[in-house]
Amino acid sequence: MPDPVPSPIDPTGPPSIDPELRSCNSKECVEALAAVVAARGVITFKCGQVASARSWMNTLAAIAASLFAIAAAAVGAAAAVASIPVIGQALAVVLLWVALSFLATAILFAVLAGIAALRVLVLEGELNQARTSFANATARVTASCPPSCWGDTTMPAC
Repeated sequence: MPDPVPSPIDPTGPPSIDPELRSCNSKECVEALAAVVAARGVITFKCGQVASARSWMNTLAAIAASLFAIAAAAVGAAAAVASIPVIGQALAVVLLWVALSFLATAILFAVLAGIAALRVLVLEGELNQARTSFANATARVTASCPPSCWGDTTMPAC
Protein backbone atom coordinates (compact mmCIF):
# COMPACT_ATOMS: atom_id res chain seq x y z
CA MET A 1 0.00 0.00 0.00
CA PRO A 2 1.54 3.37 -0.97
CA ASP A 3 2.08 6.08 1.62
CA PRO A 4 -0.72 8.65 1.67
CA VAL A 5 0.16 12.01 0.21
CA PRO A 6 -0.36 14.76 2.81
CA SER A 7 -2.84 17.47 1.99
CA PRO A 8 -1.60 21.08 1.78
CA ILE A 9 -3.16 21.92 5.16
CA ASP A 10 -2.00 18.74 6.88
CA PRO A 11 0.34 19.87 9.69
CA THR A 12 2.12 16.51 9.61
CA GLY A 13 3.09 16.97 5.99
CA PRO A 14 6.58 17.87 4.83
CA PRO A 15 7.72 21.44 5.53
CA SER A 16 8.46 22.00 1.85
CA ILE A 17 4.82 22.51 0.92
CA ASP A 18 4.43 25.34 -1.56
CA PRO A 19 3.18 28.48 0.25
CA GLU A 20 0.72 29.00 -2.58
CA LEU A 21 -1.14 25.91 -1.39
CA ARG A 22 -1.31 26.90 2.29
CA SER A 23 -4.56 28.04 3.80
CA CYS A 24 -5.20 31.49 5.22
CA ASN A 25 -6.62 29.68 8.25
CA SER A 26 -3.51 27.65 9.00
CA LYS A 27 -1.95 28.20 12.40
CA GLU A 28 1.30 29.50 10.92
CA CYS A 29 -0.50 32.01 8.70
CA VAL A 30 -2.79 33.30 11.43
CA GLU A 31 0.13 33.73 13.84
CA ALA A 32 2.23 35.49 11.19
CA LEU A 33 -0.61 37.88 10.32
CA ALA A 34 -1.14 38.61 14.02
CA ALA A 35 2.58 39.34 14.40
CA VAL A 36 2.40 41.87 11.55
CA VAL A 37 -0.56 43.64 13.18
CA ALA A 38 1.21 43.71 16.56
CA ALA A 39 4.45 45.00 15.04
CA ARG A 40 2.54 47.71 13.16
CA GLY A 41 0.99 48.84 16.45
CA VAL A 42 4.38 48.96 18.16
CA ILE A 43 5.84 51.06 15.33
CA THR A 44 2.94 53.52 15.51
CA PHE A 45 3.33 53.79 19.30
CA LYS A 46 7.11 54.27 19.11
CA CYS A 47 6.70 56.94 16.42
CA GLY A 48 4.50 58.89 18.81
CA GLN A 49 6.99 58.49 21.63
CA VAL A 50 9.87 59.69 19.45
CA ALA A 51 7.88 62.72 18.28
CA SER A 52 6.93 63.61 21.85
CA ALA A 53 10.47 63.26 23.17
CA ARG A 54 11.84 65.28 20.25
CA SER A 55 9.29 68.01 20.99
CA TRP A 56 10.38 68.14 24.64
CA MET A 57 14.03 68.28 23.59
CA ASN A 58 13.39 71.15 21.18
CA THR A 59 11.36 73.06 23.77
CA LEU A 60 14.03 72.69 26.44
CA ALA A 61 16.75 73.73 23.99
CA ALA A 62 14.75 76.80 22.95
CA ILE A 63 14.27 77.81 26.58
CA ALA A 64 18.00 77.36 27.23
CA ALA A 65 18.88 79.47 24.18
CA SER A 66 16.50 82.21 25.26
CA LEU A 67 17.94 82.26 28.76
CA PHE A 68 21.48 82.43 27.37
CA ALA A 69 20.41 85.42 25.24
CA ILE A 70 18.85 87.16 28.24
CA ALA A 71 22.03 86.57 30.26
CA ALA A 72 24.13 88.05 27.47
CA ALA A 73 21.82 91.06 27.27
CA ALA A 74 22.12 91.56 31.02
CA VAL A 75 25.93 91.50 30.77
CA GLY A 76 25.74 94.03 27.94
CA ALA A 77 23.43 96.25 29.97
CA ALA A 78 25.76 95.98 32.96
CA ALA A 79 28.65 97.13 30.80
CA ALA A 80 26.59 100.02 29.46
CA VAL A 81 25.42 101.30 32.86
CA ALA A 82 28.79 100.88 34.51
CA SER A 83 29.91 104.21 33.09
CA ILE A 84 27.02 106.14 34.69
CA PRO A 85 28.30 108.19 37.65
CA VAL A 86 27.13 107.43 41.19
CA ILE A 87 24.50 104.71 40.69
CA GLY A 88 25.98 103.09 37.58
CA GLN A 89 28.40 100.71 39.29
CA ALA A 90 25.80 99.50 41.81
CA LEU A 91 23.32 98.90 39.00
CA ALA A 92 26.01 97.09 37.00
CA VAL A 93 26.64 94.72 39.92
CA VAL A 94 22.92 93.98 40.19
CA LEU A 95 22.71 93.33 36.44
CA LEU A 96 25.71 90.99 36.62
CA TRP A 97 23.96 89.00 39.36
CA VAL A 98 20.84 88.87 37.20
CA ALA A 99 22.97 87.69 34.28
CA LEU A 100 24.57 85.02 36.46
CA SER A 101 21.13 83.79 37.56
CA PHE A 102 19.91 83.58 33.97
CA LEU A 103 23.13 81.85 32.95
CA ALA A 104 22.78 79.21 35.68
CA THR A 105 19.16 78.58 34.70
CA ALA A 106 20.16 78.37 31.03
CA ILE A 107 22.79 75.76 31.88
CA LEU A 108 20.16 73.75 33.77
CA PHE A 109 17.82 73.80 30.77
CA ALA A 110 20.69 72.91 28.44
CA VAL A 111 21.45 69.86 30.58
CA LEU A 112 17.78 68.87 30.53
CA ALA A 113 17.75 69.27 26.74
CA GLY A 114 20.79 66.97 26.57
CA ILE A 115 18.99 64.37 28.68
CA ALA A 116 15.97 64.67 26.39
CA ALA A 117 18.27 64.17 23.38
CA LEU A 118 19.52 60.92 24.91
CA ARG A 119 15.90 59.85 25.40
CA VAL A 120 15.23 60.55 21.73
CA LEU A 121 18.21 58.37 20.76
CA VAL A 122 17.00 55.50 22.95
CA LEU A 123 13.48 55.71 21.54
CA GLU A 124 14.80 55.82 17.97
CA GLY A 125 16.75 52.63 18.71
CA GLU A 126 13.56 51.01 19.99
CA LEU A 127 11.74 52.21 16.88
CA ASN A 128 14.38 50.60 14.68
CA GLN A 129 13.98 47.34 16.61
CA ALA A 130 10.22 47.51 16.04
CA ARG A 131 10.83 48.06 12.32
CA THR A 132 13.07 45.00 12.23
CA SER A 133 10.38 42.97 13.98
CA PHE A 134 7.85 44.18 11.42
CA ALA A 135 10.12 43.16 8.54
CA ASN A 136 10.62 39.71 10.09
CA ALA A 137 6.87 39.31 10.66
CA THR A 138 6.19 40.31 7.07
CA ALA A 139 8.69 37.73 5.86
CA ARG A 140 6.88 35.11 7.94
CA VAL A 141 3.58 36.10 6.34
CA THR A 142 4.94 35.76 2.82
CA ALA A 143 6.42 32.37 3.72
CA SER A 144 3.40 31.03 5.62
CA CYS A 145 0.39 32.44 3.78
CA PRO A 146 -0.86 32.48 0.22
CA PRO A 147 -0.69 35.91 -1.45
CA SER A 148 -4.48 36.24 -1.31
CA CYS A 149 -4.40 36.75 2.47
CA TRP A 150 -1.21 38.77 2.95
CA GLY A 151 -3.08 42.03 3.45
CA ASP A 152 -1.14 45.24 3.99
CA THR A 153 2.53 44.41 4.41
CA THR A 154 3.84 47.95 3.99
CA MET A 155 5.76 49.34 6.94
CA PRO A 156 3.99 52.25 8.62
CA ALA A 157 5.70 55.62 8.34
CA CYS A 158 6.13 58.05 11.18
